[in-house]
Amino acid sequence: MLTSFRLGKSVYTWRGIDVPYSPWQLIDQGLLRIFIEAIRDKRYGLKRFMRYGYDHNPVTEESRIKVESMHADVLFLAAKDDDAWPSDEAVPRMIKVLRDEDYQYRVEWRIYDKASHALTDGLDEMSGYAKWALNHMLPAEKKYPKECEEARQESIKLILKFLDEWGNRSC
Repeated sequence: MLTSFRLGKSVYTWRGIDVPYSPWQLIDQGLLRIFIEAIRDKRYGLKRFMRYGYDHNPVTEESRIKVESMHADVLFLAAKDDDAWPSDEAVPRMIKVLRDEDYQYRVEWRIYDKASHALTDGLDEMSGYAKWALNHMLPAEKKYPKECEEARQESIKLILKFLDEWGNRSC
């Protein structure tokens, strides 16, 4: 018999304090029902199931990561229509919070118009199941392969530049 239970709290802690989490009330409907609804919705389907979950689950203040409490330079990278989670909504929301709080550290961001959730280098070297999964689990990869690869190449340059500038200031 398959049994599952929900903790009602984060499974992660930082210095003994629970990390914010989303209670995912959507799951109370049952996984089968959620899968069926996601598949029926032409904007999602099974390939964008994770995004469906994020878009249909209420966000609470308790689940918000308190970015204004950071004490670090930050670089946000996102895809405009991320297949996995709403980074295109989260990044501007976090930027606004940081601006409103007069955040004292460097903040940079880039939202790519045509990119996938996989904004990392080395994916062009993938093969076999990993490559198949990338193309089938992230629809943007199949729809915009050239643009996704260009976004990856640009993002790795931005990351390296950001880290280099941070390292030079820290010395």
